[in-house]
Amino acid sequence: TILAPGDPLPTEADQPTYTERDIRVSERTAERLKNQSKPTNTRRTYRNQRDLFEAWCTREGRVAKPCTTATYVEYVAELIES
Repeated sequence: TILAPGDPLPTEADQPTYTERDIRVSERTAERLKNQSKPTNTRRTYRNQRDLFEAWCTREGRVAKPCTTATYVEYVAELIES
């Protein structure tokens, strides 16, 4: 959900009902992610990007994990502007 300034906050009735299936990956997917080999420099870059995002979230008073769509959009907008 992305709200523009002045948009009302969604009510509880507006919220979807998530099940465990919506927030967990399958064993197969988890294993593939865990065992997928990446070059060291790629892993280092991913870790660095996660650290930068988490630091930005801290500065902006936002939650990094799990982040909302609005947080992600604001972060990308800042990257575009810089």
